Amino acid sequence: KGIGTMDDPSVAMIASPVAHAMKVFNIGAQKTGTTSMAMMLGQLLATRCCHYVCPTRWDREAAAHSTAGVLARFRCFGDNGDLADFRWLDRTFLGARFVLTLRDETEWYVSAKNHIRLSREQAGCTPQGDSASCPRPTWSDNSDATLQARLKYIRARAAAATSYFDATAQRRQRFLAIDLAKSAGVQTCWCLRWLLRPNLDEGRVDHLVSCPRAALGTALNRSSGATLPAAFLAAHRHLRCNLSEAHFSWTKAKVPRQNHSIGRHLALLGSDGLDDTRSVTPPQALP
Repeated sequence: KGIGTMDDPSVAMIASPVAHAMKVFNIGAQKTGTTSMAMMLGQLLATRCCHYVCPTRWDREAAAHSTAGVLARFRCFGDNGDLADFRWLDRTFLGARFVLTLRDETEWYVSAKNHIRLSREQAGCTPQGDSASCPRPTWSDNSDATLQARLKYIRARAAAATSYFDATAQRRQRFLAIDLAKSAGVQTCWCLRWLLRPNLDEGRVDHLVSCPRAALGTALNRSSGATLPAAFLAAHRHLRCNLSEAHFSWTKAKVPRQNHSIGRHLALLGSDGLDDTRSVTPPQALP
């Protein structure tokens, strides 16, 4: 099924001038606000976004370089986007736009661990363990070793994506990095409007755009991204740009006290000097 459907009464549609038939891919990982992003893209594009399974997994079709299935039926895609081949998507769908949702690593670790804990407990398993200890849920491995490997992979994929889209001026105009937990609703809306603009020559930038500006530096240890061009904001000031705060409710959750040791686990990761992921294998425990 899709997210952001036009007949969903909880979605307030926002008229937005966008390039006709453009495809938009969220290449961020699970638990980085992909559901919220799908809702917002659905509003701005006045369509439904494929989120995870629709009815097949879009990221697996992208990894297999297949255009015959779900990739042909939707305009926007998200969840598990870090497993998709963004280079192939860029070559195959000309003019496509790319969003990289980012999240504080400690927040991601806690969110993923607790998400899987709920599935394990519903299946009658212990709160934490590997997939062998709880085979029933699709995603049942929240062991520290697996979460560390997953986080390391996410970091490497994000670094590879930013390097790729920063390599040429043309790609730079079609890419947005965003941390929804740190970006206010209005700021997020304007960043997405910039990404979805029909004319890429309008609001051109010399650096990758990140929302907020410091998101790239915080997540990937690189220089901060560019802010939105003032001329672009001035030209579109007449457009309404507000998104429901309900989509940001997940960002208000606090880190549970029982996860006080997570900082120690993250410290074990290090940077590892990963600047590309062609040699990085996704952890086997992924759904």
